Amino acid sequence: LEDITERRRAELHLRRLNRALRTLSECNQALVRSPDESNLLQSICRTLVEQGGYPLAWIGFAGQDAAKTVLPAAHAGAGGDYLNRMTVTWGDDPLGQGPVGRTIRTGEPVVVRRIEADPDFSPWFEVAREHGFGSIAALPLFNGDQVAGSLAVYAREPEVFDKEEMALLGELADDVSYGLRALHTSAERDRIRGHLGQALLQ
Repeated sequence: LEDITERRRAELHLRRLNRALRTLSECNQALVRSPDESNLLQSICRTLVEQGGYPLAWIGFAGQDAAKTVLPAAHAGAGGDYLNRMTVTWGDDPLGQGPVGRTIRTGEPVVVRRIEADPDFSPWFEVAREHGFGSIAALPLFNGDQVAGSLAVYAREPEVFDKEEMALLGELADDVSYGLRALHTSAERDRIRGHLGQALLQ
């Protein structure tokens, strides 16, 4: 019985990794195809849900208001109601101690493998439980050397997001950061060209 249980656990683990690999490949295709930031972010979240099987994925950026609010920019899955009912900050306050806030503040990935066992997650525990979430991973998104925001991925099962899965999600977050920089550079180049064109016409 123990051998069967261990084999089953190994099969589930391998299935999750294969699914994460397929998701990474699909997301990289979205990076190539997306014409703008909004389309890119939504495509990444949608692929994580539809291809990766995660119940919720969302991307939030670090607001520069006094409360240091994290501002959702895109989501897919069971996200609308969940995000509307929670407030997340990246400040050093109770609403900034969740995985997203800590990731933005530190620039390091943060995993909550069992949400009911993490006291720092208590402000959001009830709404997360209602949606059936068991664990969460948050990964930083960079703009140069600065943390611009976070990619948050949710699972229904506790005790997931192991080292291998986090490595794949970390690679995805790095690719998203690169894609955002490329889009911003392209947009800035187009803006400058537009100004030069107007100046030449005057």
